[in-house]
Amino acid sequence: MIRFKDDFSDTARLSHSYNATTAKRLAQRAATPTQLSKKVDIVGAAMELLGDDPKGAGLATFKQQKAMNLREAIVVQVAHLIRGTRSLFTNPNQFKLYKGQDSEGFATIGFNLSPSKEAFRFTGRDMCLFASLGCIASCLKLSGHNALTMATIARIARTILWVKKPTTFLHWAGVEIARHKRWADNKGLRLAIRPNLLSDDTELAGRIKAMVGAEIPVYDYTAVLSAMTCGDGVHRTFSRKEGRDLETLTALRHDKPVAVVFAGDLPMEWNGYPVIDGDVHDLRFKDSHGAVVVGLKVKGVKTETRQRAIDSGFAVSV
Repeated sequence: MIRFKDDFSDTARLSHSYNATTAKRLAQRAATPTQLSKKVDIVGAAMELLGDDPKGAGLATFKQQKAMNLREAIVVQVAHLIRGTRSLFTNPNQFKLYKGQDSEGFATIGFNLSPSKEAFRFTGRDMCLFASLGCIASCLKLSGHNALTMATIARIARTILWVKKPTTFLHWAGVEIARHKRWADNKGLRLAIRPNLLSDDTELAGRIKAMVGAEIPVYDYTAVLSAMTCGDGVHRTFSRKEGRDLETLTALRHDKPVAVVFAGDLPMEWNGYPVIDGDVHDLRFKDSHGAVVVGLKVKGVKTETRQRAIDSGFAVSV
């Protein structure tokens, strides 16, 4: 269960109001009994599939999964994940995260889990509690490789495993982290982890940080204001969404970094705070500490995706 905590000691009133808002949002986005009854027990089906083949040697291949319906393909994917025959983490050479290797000497891995309600029918959990309409409409799950059917199936399966069998998820995450750490060491690189590439799960990031300790930097973007001060050792940057400028400015006033998506060229300042280019690399823990605006150019392969971000106000026009 996600736990929320607010440590802005001199803003008790705002903390109380924010936590009340969080509780209301949780209640609104919780699965109703009807919705829950309609969810399929994917994990149970995956375990049944593994019953006669505990090592998963006879599980369907990617090519075979493409011929299945959505439920069948997800069940097979979850079975693979339970047995550790499919990866939880992204490849450290993924384009989005690769930039930090040459310039900063860090190899970054992360989880591509389902954003917002993509896996809701299977898990009952909204993975982006404060996703705005503009954020959803221009989500990177709609772009490039993320938009492919098998990528969607993989995201949903990972999310199901995390929500329904977190111990298994964390076990295999630990195995993969050790493997990636050896790879990075052999390349003369340091490993870094960004748990939420598309999702926004405070607990997941905290659990990964507790697993790796101080040796490996763990960082994230989040729209959960109270996560900025939860004290779990994760370096977080607050993500501005349209309609939440008050929360964004609150984070800045308390010397927290915030990320703002811009529709055009990055300005020098935003609301009086300096703007840095967040597209140079993704390693936010390497940025100067304190109140800084991490400027990001609006993303999206398709023109209509970028336009939705601009029209909604998710991407700021200056």
